[in-house]
Amino acid sequence: MAKPVKVFADLSIQSKAGEIKVQNEQDGSLVLDFPNRQSFNSFTQIPLPFKPSLKAIGKTNAALLEQRQPVIVRVAHEDWIVLGRNSKAAIKYFKIAPSYLKQQLTWKTALYVAGALLGVLLGYFAIKKES
Repeated sequence: MAKPVKVFADLSIQSKAGEIKVQNEQDGSLVLDFPNRQSFNSFTQIPLPFKPSLKAIGKTNAALLEQRQPVIVRVAHEDWIVLGRNSKAAIKYFKIAPSYLKQQLTWKTALYVAGALLGVLLGYFAIKKES
């Protein structure tokens, strides 16, 4: 059986977009503090050995919650991602999605997005016409 692990950190990383701080709060939460969106975007460009997904986020959140080790990603003093504090991860998808989609966007993905938007619009007009 695995032993619980607590992460303690006090680290500053200097980048072109500003200083990124990794530290612990008083309650033991591990905080990754980005000074602005550009520093967060530069961090997200690091290639990951796995594909980020909702399932991976859920598993990570469950594991951190079980170990009672909250992890918070802050950008410009605003919490964008909070994992391990509640049973559901708190994520501001509209702030994170643009940087992720910019890296992953292909013609195939763009066609899926355009098709989904077209389907929503057609559905909206069909419902509006009936009522």
